Amino acid sequence: MGRAGDTLGTGGTSVRTRSARVLVVASRVVRATSITVVLSVALFTICGCSGSASVTRPTRTQKTETTGLRFVPASARLIAACRLTARTVGYAVPCPTWVPAGLLDSGYSGPGDCRLHIVGPADQPGCATSTGSSGWRGWVMSSGSVPTKVTPGATTTGGYAHLVITASPTPLNNHPKFVNGPAWGRGERVKPLAWVTIGGWRMRAVFVSPENDSIFVHHVVLIWTVGRHTYGIGFHDITTLRETLQLDKELARHIELVHP
Repeated sequence: MGRAGDTLGTGGTSVRTRSARVLVVASRVVRATSITVVLSVALFTICGCSGSASVTRPTRTQKTETTGLRFVPASARLIAACRLTARTVGYAVPCPTWVPAGLLDSGYSGPGDCRLHIVGPADQPGCATSTGSSGWRGWVMSSGSVPTKVTPGATTTGGYAHLVITASPTPLNNHPKFVNGPAWGRGERVKPLAWVTIGGWRMRAVFVSPENDSIFVHHVVLIWTVGRHTYGIGFHDITTLRETLQLDKELARHIELVHP
């Protein structure tokens, strides 16, 4: 527009010439305005799509509609428990930075005085003696429960979604042995479901059938190995294997390995 003003302001030309130049300039202005409008519409369309995508992010709610679970940032207390556990076992442990809202600590009480927390070592006071073995030393065995909107009578968990997080002090390629830990028996098996890759980690999804004597029984578990340790996370299946796997995957997106 600055250049058009300079052209119109020059003197010493005929009316016809000035009129022709005015028409040329006007034509240029119209074309420039049209281009600006088109670009503005295009940019608005692009921004509108991006904004819509960010508003309707499915990972928070849509994948958990049946259970009604939504994920929120983990508490400072839970993050501190991850660091303490890592120092206790001497290696990096899986730590959820986002968790289902309402997740309860000490979601599982074993025989005797054994109580497990959302993140913690397996050989806590009472736990090693209750299993009758010191083989759990160095393992992470964590447990928590979260209420869902599933009817309590429709599940064996009273409507709660049980979550287990575990880690082994050595790498284990034997998935049944991993989900059962040192208590594993040769007759115990798991059902392979799928391979998934999350955060660069290649994970094996399995269903732990009832014949296993494992804290993971009836759970869908994601198992992966990083360096010299194998890790697993899994929710109790109270709806469908597909939806429970989606819950596992959502949690896995927020897992970080916290080092000692």
